[in-house]
Amino acid sequence: MTLDMIGFPVPQEGWQLDTSMLAKLTRAILRARGATSTHTVREWILQLAALAALDPKDIAPRLDAVIACQIRMGDIAQGTVRGEPFLLAAAAIEISLPDGMIVLLGDHDEPASDARTGDPMFPRIEGTSELTLIDWLELGGRERIRLPRPVAAEGRWSGPETMPELLHDLISLCGEMDASRQGWRIPPESAEFLNELLHEADAPGIGIEAGPGSLDGDQAGVARAEPRARLVVEAGPGSGKTHTACARVAHLLDAGLGGSRILMLSFTRIAVAEMRARLAALDAGNAHTVEVSTFDSLAGRYRGGGSGGGHDATIRAATALLKSGDPVLLDEVRQLRQVMIDEAQDLVGPRREFCAALIAALHPKCGVTVFGDPAQAIFSFQDKAGKGETLFSALLGHAEFTAHRLGQDHRSQTPGQAHLVKAARPLLIDAVEDSIQAYFDVRSMINAQALHTGITNCETDPATGRGLVLVRSHDALLTLAENFRAAGRQFRLRLPGRPLRLAPWIGALLGGLPESETLDRPQLETLYAGLQSGPVPDIVACWDILADLDGKGRPSLRVGRIAEALLDPPLSLLRDYEGTRGPLLSTIHGVKGHEDDRVMLGLTRAPVHGDTHWQEEARILYVGATRARRELRTFWISPGRYERDGSSERHWRPGREHLALEVGLADDLTPWAEFRPGLGPANERAVIDAVWAVAYGAAAEGRMDAAGRIHIHKRDSDGPALGRLSEGFIETAIRLARRPETNPLPDRIAGFDITGATTVVVPPRSGELPTLALQPLLGGFARIARE
Repeated sequence: MTLDMIGFPVPQEGWQLDTSMLAKLTRAILRARGATSTHTVREWILQLAALAALDPKDIAPRLDAVIACQIRMGDIAQGTVRGEPFLLAAAAIEISLPDGMIVLLGDHDEPASDARTGDPMFPRIEGTSELTLIDWLELGGRERIRLPRPVAAEGRWSGPETMPELLHDLISLCGEMDASRQGWRIPPESAEFLNELLHEADAPGIGIEAGPGSLDGDQAGVARAEPRARLVVEAGPGSGKTHTACARVAHLLDAGLGGSRILMLSFTRIAVAEMRARLAALDAGNAHTVEVSTFDSLAGRYRGGGSGGGHDATIRAATALLKSGDPVLLDEVRQLRQVMIDEAQDLVGPRREFCAALIAALHPKCGVTVFGDPAQAIFSFQDKAGKGETLFSALLGHAEFTAHRLGQDHRSQTPGQAHLVKAARPLLIDAVEDSIQAYFDVRSMINAQALHTGITNCETDPATGRGLVLVRSHDALLTLAENFRAAGRQFRLRLPGRPLRLAPWIGALLGGLPESETLDRPQLETLYAGLQSGPVPDIVACWDILADLDGKGRPSLRVGRIAEALLDPPLSLLRDYEGTRGPLLSTIHGVKGHEDDRVMLGLTRAPVHGDTHWQEEARILYVGATRARRELRTFWISPGRYERDGSSERHWRPGREHLALEVGLADDLTPWAEFRPGLGPANERAVIDAVWAVAYGAAAEGRMDAAGRIHIHKRDSDGPALGRLSEGFIETAIRLARRPETNPLPDRIAGFDITGATTVVVPPRSGELPTLALQPLLGGFARIARE
């Protein structure tokens, strides 16, 4: 192979094979040759070094470092064939930089003849991209680090420790990185951004970054209380509630309490998974035996399985068993020695009664730690009986419980944001009656603190490239999402009643394989090479993750063991939103427990209903505004009017010619076990490959077959069906569209999207372990023509 074959000129006197040139050569070779062994790429470039009168021994380590960096960052891809590593061109990616430029990764058909030294490692263009550096970090699954000193616009890494790979890669994206001397030059805007992201002085004492030994005085008082103490703990925004809870577990374990005698309860599976991840990081041998559960899941177990009548019915049945003194259940409960309850200010109605019955049934020596914040109580609408009392308020006056408070704000990173968190609390906690004035006072405080107020077109505002975009109601969220879709913007969306997104690369790799299939490292690398590109970690990370799921510590992995482990997957593999990039759109209720550097808070006209609960409306705004660590902005939104189908909780909007029907609820797709019969192993794999091809999202349409079933396809594609809409969805569509029995639905349904993909666990046959598959995720509104 010669230089002119890849478009590079013959080396001239004085040429330097700097970082930029080495990266350009690697991309040019792979563009010209396709998949090429790593050894061959190295040999060609080292021969070029010899032509330029450079010592290949000096170039080789720098070249290896450049190739490793390109692989980490997704600029080129890596695989293995028959044990030999090879490289290939990666899919094109464009990322917005803090200085307003766009950096290009992957195969952008960069002109190789533009071979100048002194350029950045990756090409740059002018323009905008919705994919930001934050998005790039999230897509790659890379954990942030904390730097002990700030990053200058021009500097050099010094000290005995090695420069962190993440810092090296971010600087390489933002500017020029000289790997040989670990020096750099980046724009001031990029230096400021990296310091906000990485410099530890900007985020003192954030609980998620610290180990259980890093506690402020209030946190230590709770964490180190006597094992049998019963505490009710007021924990405001950013006060380190989860950090304190895990530190208390660590203290109890160190004191000799068995992990199996500790129970931690929270609302959602994501919150439970986060707690489990935090506990796994504790330096305690039996932390993994601590039971962490949702209220609904624990009630289902106490009831003996089954959920006929829904979650509330399960909760009530479990409460009745606890109150009846059922001897088997009572014996289990009385073995506990510590119960921790989260978000007690939102425990109302049946869940409050369940937790009260659980506490009453505990052994007298069992400690109880209850966390809550009356300033963040926003779920009173779930109290259908209208009693209004929460578990938190009930226990505050209980003789067995002592009150504690976590008073330090570890979240707010600007004085204004910290002032908002502190100043609004008395208005929300101390008000004697439900006052309309408190609502407007809190709203004024939020607007006074916001960096930008009154934004009218949130979907086109450049500040929505990342962060949280929050609104008050479900209707407002649906309106916001449709506005973003109409503007062609990428976004992520958290909606209730949606399936969890389980890392799709697992189903793409192992979907369709029998449960008894075993794979060694080379076999997995062969499967990995066949994925080409997509939202997938590098092969080393894939192997490590799957080996942890397999859990046997053997040199080979069994598909069935991995599938079984994914019935209760780790937090790192879960997402509770649809979409893969862009800002996260959510209701304020749906984002409790989350935070971000930037928050866009949607405001509407003040509620005018006669039964408006003004104090709760004020608390809802407070919860939304205090999700921000650094930047808060407000925007205006006028929610559209949607109907809600009572039987399915599905939203829809009538029209003269079309019905707009919400798509993507948890039961909208036929389960894989029912969809796959008749596909055959080869076709099953083809469907999984087709789903993987749209894992970043695509426009969708439904096509009806002769049997009246509606199959999901990528719009205008001749590929295989990616899934099938459930009978329940079809029945709802027919009913709401009022279609005649002779022509129940049109042959094609469009208007909605494939928002991503999720790995699914396929139930096993008798005597076997489960298997894996890959199914699409759906979102938006299907347009169904009326007759």
